[in-house]
Amino acid sequence: MGNEIKPDLKYTDTHEWIKIKNNTARVGITDHAQSELTDIVFVELPEVGKEIKKGEEICIVESVKSVTEIYAPVSGKIIAIDKTVSTLEQLGKEHRVLIQLVNAEVIFSSLHIHSAIEHAIRSFVQGLAITSSLNLELLLYIAGERQIHRALKKVGITKQTTDFVIIIVDEINTIEGYDGKFSTNLLDLTLKITQLKKNNHMIQGNQNTLKKFGITQKEINAIDPQQYEGLILEKVAMVDVIK
Repeated sequence: MGNEIKPDLKYTDTHEWIKIKNNTARVGITDHAQSELTDIVFVELPEVGKEIKKGEEICIVESVKSVTEIYAPVSGKIIAIDKTVSTLEQLGKEHRVLIQLVNAEVIFSSLHIHSAIEHAIRSFVQGLAITSSLNLELLLYIAGERQIHRALKKVGITKQTTDFVIIIVDEINTIEGYDGKFSTNLLDLTLKITQLKKNNHMIQGNQNTLKKFGITQKEINAIDPQQYEGLILEKVAMVDVIK
């Protein structure tokens, strides 16, 4: 269950957990803490090599509800951090491209992604973006939402996500810092970081995908299946209106 107490972990009063093996400790936050935070939008992680003391702040987690400090349950030295998302962001910065990981179950087609990319870029270029980064703006359009916490809930990655879409956008010459070029080496690095395997099958959504966007069965029954994609593209474009 969500608040299961695991015998191999030790817990603190501030909802951190620690697992010790061979003088190395792994630290995280409890399921209860995660459920209280709801949708997490940003994590500030400590630097590898940093010396820390018991009770010292080691991490900051920002959610749609609050900003929460995470404290060290023991003294020691940071030797590694689990940071797939932040590593992808850093990889994108190094190669001057946009890299985004989303839940494949909510993607209807490749055109769905391309349309969201075009809208997000145009929003930034025209100064109409309502988020702090192109990655977050892209999530809004993919999800057809104006609020980032709703977008993350719809297309973001969770423990239950089993299928993923990796989006890499290159040569965005209209926005500073995104004029790099895609390469197979970059894709290989991204797959290695995410520990995913490439699947060349084309994404094709269905009625269940449409329902995730609030499209009712009555609306679905009223149109030809060839028009399903158009409903999703309307949701993408509507973000410009509801902002």
